[in-house]
Amino acid sequence: MSLDSDVEFCEKHGWNGLWLVCDHIITNEAEGIYIAENNVAICFRCVRSIKKLSHKDFVQICGGCLRDHVGELLQNAHTEGDINKMVHGIERLGNREKWI
Repeated sequence: MSLDSDVEFCEKHGWNGLWLVCDHIITNEAEGIYIAENNVAICFRCVRSIKKLSHKDFVQICGGCLRDHVGELLQNAHTEGDINKMVHGIERLGNREKWI
């Protein structure tokens, strides 16, 4: 699964690259997120059951919306260590200093 070159208009964020994300990220039920290089983001729970997942477990959102969801998850993060535990690959969303 990859959306490397897909771009779509988001009413909130304008023109933005698309990401494929698991439902738990959208519903803010993710306890942590793994952000892959190929524009896929998946929660730790789904990573543990990756073999059982299908395309129905994922939705497309823009990069700005993904950053919003990551920001909500990180509201309780107090240190860079907390961030690293909660979101693997956060540097793929741009400006790492923004999250610290």
